[in-house]
Amino acid sequence: AVVSTQSTGINDLPNISDNVKFILYADDANIIVTAESESEIVSIFETFCSDLVKWVNVNGLFLNIKKTNYMIFTNKKSSILDTYEPKINGVSIERKSVAHFLGVLIYDKLNWSHQISA
Repeated sequence: AVVSTQSTGINDLPNISDNVKFILYADDANIIVTAESESEIVSIFETFCSDLVKWVNVNGLFLNIKKTNYMIFTNKKSSILDTYEPKINGVSIERKSVAHFLGVLIYDKLNWSHQISA
């Protein structure tokens, strides 16, 4: 999720949930959801999104959902997450199979083919 900060620092963002992990860099946030089951991932994520929208609104910030995307890392051939369409505040989030993360190309299959060919 990309959060534009004004007077409130993005460093306060991890305080909104104990169920997700955060990697913060400048005004970018990477949110990591892990769980024992796929349905639990969906539940944690949806609760987090609701809390995120509240946090953004309370702090007078803007959540740029158009710059927000997600990746799924799994070793399963078929997953309920394949058909899951996450939304934040009713707006769909784009799924990526490859994304830049601090200058490195990360592939959802967790191999380095995209980074090597770049």
